[in-house]
Amino acid sequence: MPTEHPLDATVDVSPARTVGAFRSTFPIGLDPSGRAILLYLVTAPWTDEFRTYLQDHAACLRVIPSWTLCLAFPRPLDRAYGAYQAVIREELETPLHRATIRELTWHFEHRQQAIGHGVLNTRTQAFLDRVAEVFKTSGSRFCTGDG
Repeated sequence: MPTEHPLDATVDVSPARTVGAFRSTFPIGLDPSGRAILLYLVTAPWTDEFRTYLQDHAACLRVIPSWTLCLAFPRPLDRAYGAYQAVIREELETPLHRATIRELTWHFEHRQQAIGHGVLNTRTQAFLDRVAEVFKTSGSRFCTGDG
């Protein structure tokens, strides 16, 4: 019995069937050298749908030896190019590790409890403040108990 290629279960060109785990309908093709080409047509200046597209395809991209992501920007959406580049950097070049996600989740839960109760012991408050400082990035800031 032949072994199934990892992508066989997710790629289906039949229009009557859903394409595996992918929520998008953007095509994936192969160039003559076998390199995968993913085409994404930008349809909005905001990047939420594109971020979801990248997250949905991340597992696929990890098993493909070589690939190219092509974004098509119709006018006037070409002004959003920088925002889409930022999403690519965030999702593909600097993804969050599971441990970091767990730490952030812990932080958010405890911060939310602190806001709800209004009282934290000094040690917990200092720890939450330190965590907020570690995860702070330019242009964004975690909420603190002091507003």
